[in-house]
Amino acid sequence: MIKFYVDNLSRDAVKALRNAGFDVVYSAEIGMSTSIKDKEHVKYAQQESRILLTADTRLAKECNYECSVILVHELTINKPKRYGYLVKEISKILNLYPFEEFLKLNLFFVIS
Repeated sequence: MIKFYVDNLSRDAVKALRNAGFDVVYSAEIGMSTSIKDKEHVKYAQQESRILLTADTRLAKECNYECSVILVHELTINKPKRYGYLVKEISKILNLYPFEEFLKLNLFFVIS
């Protein structure tokens, strides 16, 4: 199963990802609020073997190839009609590598 750690996306985007069958941990649901340092988000994604999915450019850069990241430009996903687009683009990216390989390679992708 494909596992994500999602930060800085809407709850509705998280719901769309879950409805598409992805295993999603949402930072806001586990108490990892905006006051948490970016390094802690990276550490969580690493420890839990999850791909970090975020709209936060600073957080994505903080990964520094320590974990796999998909950066989503906020304008791409801020509207509910765009959730299908998000799921489709993520699925395309994930078809490039098996999940385990995706995690090992510490890849960085951008959806815009």
